Amino acid sequence: MTKLKKNIADAVDLRDVIDDPREAFEHSGGQPVLIQVPLEQVRNLGPLAFSVTRASGEPFVATVQAYLRGEQKTYRGSWLEWFYSRWTPANAADLLGLPEGSTLAASPIHAFVYPWRSDDPIRRQARKLKSMRQENRQKGADISGEEGYVWAGPMSRRKGEFEFARLSLLTDIIKRYGFETDDPNADPDRNDIRAHIKGKLMIRGTEWRILGTHGNHRRSVLAALGWSHAPMAINNKPIRREHSASWPNVRKGLFTVAQALEIFDRIFEGRQPASCPSIRAAKDIRA
Repeated sequence: MTKLKKNIADAVDLRDVIDDPREAFEHSGGQPVLIQVPLEQVRNLGPLAFSVTRASGEPFVATVQAYLRGEQKTYRGSWLEWFYSRWTPANAADLLGLPEGSTLAASPIHAFVYPWRSDDPIRRQARKLKSMRQENRQKGADISGEEGYVWAGPMSRRKGEFEFARLSLLTDIIKRYGFETDDPNADPDRNDIRAHIKGKLMIRGTEWRILGTHGNHRRSVLAALGWSHAPMAINNKPIRREHSASWPNVRKGLFTVAQALEIFDRIFEGRQPASCPSIRAAKDIRA
């Protein structure tokens, strides 16, 4: 048994056995599992729902690819800067891709919540801003949450440079030493790359995807380096589409069932909010 922090305890290590989390849960007796997950099945950057592949246009992946080719060595002029300068959702509803008039249109982006969670937007905002400042300090920078959110701009120059440096450092380390989540007690908030990458299982009919939670930067670096799979600890409480009417924030009235299903399906299918800029399209224009 592997002990995992942050609400994933007693995870069963099945990395050398299986890569389908549904089958893994059958083998584990319902316990959380640690498995090798195909990165094309993972959705990165929260509600932006990028597939974690070289061709996806995910901004972290695109930035690392350009860094590896020697084309981008600083935040200035990088795909990261390009993305954050163009993706500036006005509110939490905009971040989720919901239309004007949605309940969350009155909430800032840091207050966004998922329909299947029970978070209160006001509490979520306060908690997120606090945790972002703590995380930045733990990684060596006294940067407030208001200076930038990894899921959306606007991004201050120093926060952007901090994020670029974080990606480039991870890339250099993993390229030189490889990658293994071999320390279940490592703390991801202290930039320990040995900490477990985590996610939640989404199920729609006979299909599944993984919504990444912890480890966005590391998944992106692995994908840019050509990895097809990544070791991930998967929570044993899947998000099932057929349960949408009973999801906590649907019952609270923050989302209609139709809105909740649209968010689920968009994330599941790897589609970004309609107004989110496309690096893939920009690459075609540059070419």
